Amino acid sequence: MKPIKQICKRIHTVVEYVIYYMVISFGVILMFALFYYFLHIKNPIDYSMKVFLGVAGDFIEEVSFCSILETLISNLFNVIVVSSVLIKFLNPLNPIIISDYVTYNNKSKKYKFCYWIMLPEGRFLYEINIRIFLTTREAHLDGVNALRVVWQSEDENVINLKLARGVRYAQLSKKESKKLYKLIKKEKETGEILKRKYELNFVLSGNDAAGSKYYAWKRYKLDEIWYGYQFVPLQQHEYTSDMFFKGNEDEMNHGDGVINCAKELFRYQHFGKLFALKNSEGHNGKVKKNIILTKNQIVKGQYKGLRQKLLDFCSWTIMLFLDCSHWKAWWRSRP
Repeated sequence: MKPIKQICKRIHTVVEYVIYYMVISFGVILMFALFYYFLHIKNPIDYSMKVFLGVAGDFIEEVSFCSILETLISNLFNVIVVSSVLIKFLNPLNPIIISDYVTYNNKSKKYKFCYWIMLPEGRFLYEINIRIFLTTREAHLDGVNALRVVWQSEDENVINLKLARGVRYAQLSKKESKKLYKLIKKEKETGEILKRKYELNFVLSGNDAAGSKYYAWKRYKLDEIWYGYQFVPLQQHEYTSDMFFKGNEDEMNHGDGVINCAKELFRYQHFGKLFALKNSEGHNGKVKKNIILTKNQIVKGQYKGLRQKLLDFCSWTIMLFLDCSHWKAWWRSRP
């Protein structure tokens, strides 16, 4: 899941610096041990290690230039490592994650993008600007003036948001979707789509309360647009709704089931996953494993037994940090 990957980035940083520290320290100790060997000091490796770690005060019989130099290198090295780790950790991770695919609902006739602003409750990105445009790979490589676009969304309800957090969707209007659909279809029929290598771009930027600017850009090849599919929701009242499985996404949040939506667990593992609607088109592009879920997998769980319970436990834990009020409501509603 995406939140776990974010945590793993932090863990990877720690492990990376520990390995660097061990390797470089070992190299410095061996190098000075060689010098001490030529100075006829007993147990040169043990001596060098104690000097490097700063615990050799009572063991040094004679202070030499090499021991002073090793102490200086050790102190300088420790300062560099500590400051580098602090800089890494004080630099916040980008909270914006964009899904790997775009969907086209063949019932509502609308294109849909999915993204996740991974911030806890009470924290938002402000003054969010979204750009959705169609261009070519050649235009990306051209370094002259502004990026040339073939088509671009101008719907203010889509491209400008005052604030947002959590898993959200950018859905083009039926009018813009129709125009984009015709444009792509026309290029496919004329063969230009293969020559010019069209790409659909999704760019999102926004500021947090501290004024830090965050930015994410996703470029989709046209075989990464799934026609006749829709994104799987995270909340139970949505992913168990008949309206969802029938493709009536626009009507899902207007039923009586919304009343109890706070008293349910989220399934964050659904982020970016797809469900095939009736009469969905075939897909020839490269597909990641377990991206398309069946109705049974969505409702009952993607896996069976312990693996699914572990996955739901991870979602439960993530919900405790990202959507605490929903978690508390669910906890109080338990029988």
